Amino acid sequence: MRDDLVREARDGLVDAAEVHEAGGLPRPVAERRAVEEFGPVPELAAGYQRLLAFAQGRRTALVVFAVCAVQQIGSTVAWQSADMGWRGLPAREYLVLADVVGWVGVAAQVAALVMLAACGVGTRWLGTRRWVPRTVGVSALGIGLFSLVSCLVLTMADPVGSILDGYHLAWVLVGGLLPLALIAPSARRCLTSAS
Repeated sequence: MRDDLVREARDGLVDAAEVHEAGGLPRPVAERRAVEEFGPVPELAAGYQRLLAFAQGRRTALVVFAVCAVQQIGSTVAWQSADMGWRGLPAREYLVLADVVGWVGVAAQVAALVMLAACGVGTRWLGTRRWVPRTVGVSALGIGLFSLVSCLVLTMADPVGSILDGYHLAWVLVGGLLPLALIAPSARRCLTSAS
């Protein structure tokens, strides 16, 4: 998007300079006038930075939504295959914790859609205030960290096996670390572009 903004600004300046030149101004004067009419660089840069921050907010929200959706599917598959090694049902507390984690995953998907809307059509009502993409970045990091922590807790509390066996270790890597690794860079770019 940054390249598109720079290209659009350059094209606008070139077009304005050509109009002034066609009106009889020498090329260097026409170019200076086009630059003067375009506006002060600090104001333009701030406007472009807001556009970039909101674009990154939308991308971050999409990453969070996609990661959470894949996690929900993976969790469902894991739960359906997990009972093969159990000698009875897990403790009630474990099942409650798993349900809470599942519902938080659904809430994270809803939150991602709200974040996406806030950085898109929501700008009509919220404006382009910097707190919107910042909130998206912080929320995304929180969701990624919750994903990791909940995956670790559920894995360590699993009634069958150990966190060190291959299945459980793979689940921590794929279900906890990978989502954070996908979300964190996008969230960081969101926070950086909103500062």
